[in-house]
Amino acid sequence: MLTVGTKAFDVIKNAYQSRKQERVSSFFKCVETRYEYMDEEQRAKLNESINSIEGQEVLAQYADAITQTSSDRVRMAIALLYCNDCDFNFSEFDQRIFINGVTGITDHIIDFFIESIKRPKISGNYPYERHSIEQSSLPDFNVENVDAELVYSYINELIRRRLLLPDPAVGLLGDNKGWFITYGSSDKTNRMARLLEKAGEVMR
Repeated sequence: MLTVGTKAFDVIKNAYQSRKQERVSSFFKCVETRYEYMDEEQRAKLNESINSIEGQEVLAQYADAITQTSSDRVRMAIALLYCNDCDFNFSEFDQRIFINGVTGITDHIIDFFIESIKRPKISGNYPYERHSIEQSSLPDFNVENVDAELVYSYINELIRRRLLLPDPAVGLLGDNKGWFITYGSSDKTNRMARLLEKAGEVMR
């Protein structure tokens, strides 16, 4: 039994290491893709960063997100951050929020996040933008396999990841028109959604 267990452990360990290596390789391919569109000054800055202690520390901070997600889109988004993409101005603090928010995330949740940011805004005097998803709007939701349970769980998941902002949970519409759920967004969360959108566009 011990021999069988040892062999199984070796198989699992090798598979895990292989997957991590594949994902790290995928990340650097994303960096190379972005590198092709950079001007000489941007390339020089990136090369300087890669060879610096600070740049290597940044890569180490990104390592968990790079290796713990199956999403190529996330790795491309992190590559855009690492290359200081000119379309996005993220502070170090915002970068950490984004990295923590996308570690282990799936493409389906990313699709839902991008779509939820685009939902109509609720007018009013609030500290940040508010949106809602109604039961009646699900057929028009531009993400596959979305139902009430998924909407509620994904909204809460995205709030936990700090990609969306909290709002008074679930409510009921009058006259048996169904349920609705509200949540918030900000300039920061919108930039994160646009970064993931651009990552998807660059990969096409």
